Amino acid sequence: AAREALEAGPSAWTGQLSGGDRMEGSRYFDTYAFEAVAGQPFTVELVSDDFDPMLRLGTPGGRTVENDDWGGTLSSRILVPAAETGTYTVHVTTYGELASGAYFVSVHR
Repeated sequence: AAREALEAGPSAWTGQLSGGDRMEGSRYFDTYAFEAVAGQPFTVELVSDDFDPMLRLGTPGGRTVENDDWGGTLSSRILVPAAETGTYTVHVTTYGELASGAYFVSVHR
């Protein structure tokens, strides 16, 4: 996965959960990585019109943060109030078995 630094501005990826993806049980998933610097808050957002998205964020320190609902809509959002320096991993998946479709992920300050 491409690594992008947040200092360069927002990072965004458009993707597709589909039959060719890696699987976790009966759910497809994609991953993306980006760099962040300590003390800088940021937001990760996952939106799809095709499936109920579930967002998982891995921190440089090894913690995992999950969110599958934001305001009862088909979007997930994780607010990180003060980043640790290092590589974060965005894990895009869904609760729906074999659910597929297009999605959009953005990371912004």
